[in-house]
Amino acid sequence: MMISAAPPEARKDTTSTAKKSCSLKREQVAFPIEVPRMMGLDTAAVLLGKGMLADELCITVRNLNYKINGERGACDADIVAAARGLEDRGERFLSHALRLRQAITRGAGWQWWSGSSDDWYEYGPFETREQAISELVGSEGFVAECLPAGDVSFSAQELIENQYFEDNDAFDFERSEPDRVGSSTAIDAANAELQGLLDAWCARHAKTFARGNLFAGTRNVERVEATPTEVQGR
Repeated sequence: MMISAAPPEARKDTTSTAKKSCSLKREQVAFPIEVPRMMGLDTAAVLLGKGMLADELCITVRNLNYKINGERGACDADIVAAARGLEDRGERFLSHALRLRQAITRGAGWQWWSGSSDDWYEYGPFETREQAISELVGSEGFVAECLPAGDVSFSAQELIENQYFEDNDAFDFERSEPDRVGSSTAIDAANAELQGLLDAWCARHAKTFARGNLFAGTRNVERVEATPTEVQGR
């Protein structure tokens, strides 16, 4: 039998049977746990990647998983941060899509077109001059090599200046105060956001504009005389 050398008071069992009031997990603020928020964050994680989404929320991937799984709630700031991350990524995707479309236009190069006047070439594009002439079907007209214009685009700055400041009857031209309210940084950011929306819209819908007679340049313009009917029939 072993005998302890410690004094009697040191040998007493001091283990408390009372439950601890603190949780094993770090105390969390009670943010709402809602299925739409959980699903929204889960989809954002798929689109952005969990690492990038966690960076947008300024949390770790582990804490992000807690929010996606519903173990912790997601506050409004979390949802807004995720939305901003998606918007930023979306703008970059659309900007790159626009550059790809422009690359196709640039790669088209010079093409032959024909028309009833040298101001409007309605037939084309063709690979050869002869093909462009044949489209006139014996009528008098013009042929030329034309360089396709770039994609349709709209300027946010011109839109604001023309539609708001010039065409808006409610705008007071006599006022001496600044035209815009807020810091220059905020105004530039607002203009950039509008330009991004316009670019994205053009990237999706530029094909709805008729661009047959709009060219970046023309060369080898030639007038084509009408071909007599008996010559056409040979």
